[in-house]
Amino acid sequence: MSQPAFLFGPLCDPELSAIVFGRPVAGSPSRLKDHVLHHPSGEGFASIVPFAGAWVDGEVVELEDRLMDRLRYYCGVLGCTFRKMALMPNDETVAAEVACAEQAELPSSTEWSFDDWQAQTAKVAREAAAEIMRLMETHSIAQATAILTQIKMRAASRVRARTRPTPDVMDPRMKLSDVEIIATRQPYTDYFAVREDDLRFPT
Repeated sequence: MSQPAFLFGPLCDPELSAIVFGRPVAGSPSRLKDHVLHHPSGEGFASIVPFAGAWVDGEVVELEDRLMDRLRYYCGVLGCTFRKMALMPNDETVAAEVACAEQAELPSSTEWSFDDWQAQTAKVAREAAAEIMRLMETHSIAQATAILTQIKMRAASRVRARTRPTPDVMDPRMKLSDVEIIATRQPYTDYFAVREDDLRFPT
């Protein structure tokens, strides 16, 4: 059984949504009227709040139960709850699940920008999403939310590490693309985290 859900803001980024759902998903352009996206201070995720006369562009996707559970988990860790809301795809009205932050009024913050998010936050958001989704098997939403700050810190550290040149090594050099990750587990997660990877690489 499938149900429609509205993807907006960062979830319209193909790389991020593929991490959340475990595979790429395709949707149809849609619009949520009388709402606006805002950018909470210090956060990269967009929040939907009511605002008369405005609208939020996004995509409607049909999700099977397993994929909807993944979306609920990811958005739940970020502090969102889901509500049925009326969308306008192709001049029709469709009721779909929408992730909403728990606040009724537009706060004093800037309107969310996809371009700014891509330039400033996207890489860290994708890294954080990958760790969040690894925790789905072992941590409740509340448990993962409790360590969200640490998840973001680790994500930012990994992104920074990739921007710095690695030390020279003796030939033959092995490229990152030569190593295949077979399986990934995260047996310990708190202020620090331990990740286990099963790897395959040429010998």
